[in-house]
Amino acid sequence: MAPQPPERAEEIREGPAKEEASGLSERHIDAEGERRLIEAGFLPEASHVGKRRWKDPDTGRSMPRGAALDKVERREEQELEDAGWEQVEV
Repeated sequence: MAPQPPERAEEIREGPAKEEASGLSERHIDAEGERRLIEAGFLPEASHVGKRRWKDPDTGRSMPRGAALDKVERREEQELEDAGWEQVEV
């Protein structure tokens, strides 16, 4: 494939670069991450390509595990903030 002009380079990214650019980076989720997803109400589903996806309890949409855990983490952070906790740098 010939190099593309800079304005087209964004449009044809493939693989991990495309996933990172779209915010859908596939990150490894350990047993703790899976436990947190399940406790948050996410349900595991098999995708048509054999990867596990997670069904969002709020929207019913299926999403990659990394995106699902990101959503759970944002929700947990918001719950702590709403309860009066403050994030501090250590």
